[in-house]
Amino acid sequence: MTPRTQMRAGATGIGSLPVDLAARGRVADPRETARIVADAFPGLPHMVELPGRGAGADMVGRTAAMLASISSDFAVQTVPTGWRRTARPGIDTERAGRRLDQDCDAIAEVFSGYAGPFKLQVCGPLTWCRVVEDQAGEPSLRDPGFISDVVAATGEAARVQAARLRRVVPGVTAVVVQVDEPAMAQVLAGAVPTASGRGRVRPQDAQQVRAWLATLAGAVHTDGATEAWLHSCADASHIPYTLAAGFDAVSFDVSRLPAASLDAVGTAHDSGLRLVLGVVGPDEWRMTRPQMTDVARTRAERLRSALGLPEQEFAHAVTLTPACGLAGATPQQARDVMSAIGAASRSVCGETMDTSVGPGAGDGDGGG
Repeated sequence: MTPRTQMRAGATGIGSLPVDLAARGRVADPRETARIVADAFPGLPHMVELPGRGAGADMVGRTAAMLASISSDFAVQTVPTGWRRTARPGIDTERAGRRLDQDCDAIAEVFSGYAGPFKLQVCGPLTWCRVVEDQAGEPSLRDPGFISDVVAATGEAARVQAARLRRVVPGVTAVVVQVDEPAMAQVLAGAVPTASGRGRVRPQDAQQVRAWLATLAGAVHTDGATEAWLHSCADASHIPYTLAAGFDAVSFDVSRLPAASLDAVGTAHDSGLRLVLGVVGPDEWRMTRPQMTDVARTRAERLRSALGLPEQEFAHAVTLTPACGLAGATPQQARDVMSAIGAASRSVCGETMDTSVGPGAGDGDGGG
């Protein structure tokens, strides 16, 4: 196996966290949240999403703000049924942009002395177009031309955000762009309902989906120090597309990996892709930290055994994560999950990162 990258990280987060994980009164504190992430995932910290802050704070709204900064063609606003394309960005989109600015300011402060890789997330174009309605109230997936435009704009937005991250944290050595596509299985299966609920949006052509994803991965790779990861916690249908489209890593929920997908995982590994393993899901959130750690280790070890990989090779090839975002967890559950992932990664992968340096002195102890 020849890895596409020498970047190693034993553990990281998916993206979202509970809004009250580090709240001061009723206001979320992005600086304290960033400190918690810095402590939990020192080898590969990530930009946090706090959907509990309201409309525009979830991955769809945050990406809407990124796209609107690229072109007014992607302006959206909230309506009673969700997000809808409009002539001008709505107030929730503008608020999402301001929150993104605040989060970047928090990262600049907390990670002032950091050196190493950093991860940011964007909503994938298929999922974004599944959620965002056209002006008739139907899923934007009905318009392949618009999807193509969103693909191009998402790639540009990812480059802009990666460059911004490097400006605010000069010690960042590589930016990981995680593309979240939880709706991809629905889109491929033609299972996305129309507005009436009586019909279904025609499934997207698999070859076209591969081309879209390849365009997106290629845009991310325009900067040679930026990696593209494809993540879905829905099922394993995205795994073959990850390799075909040129991504650097595939992220999936190990507990939802069918035996039939093991060959695809093995092929991804043999081709040099990093395996990003979701090893603690919502069903385990009520467990104690030691119990969650044991579940995470066991799931990783079973996958290693199923793939027939030596321990050292597996340790260098995988990164452990929660199976999905933690926005729905309680603050204590979120802390326990992150702690369990870190403990399991030290057991499975050894050192979490071979070049990481923690945040600068005086940033405080974020716990976690």
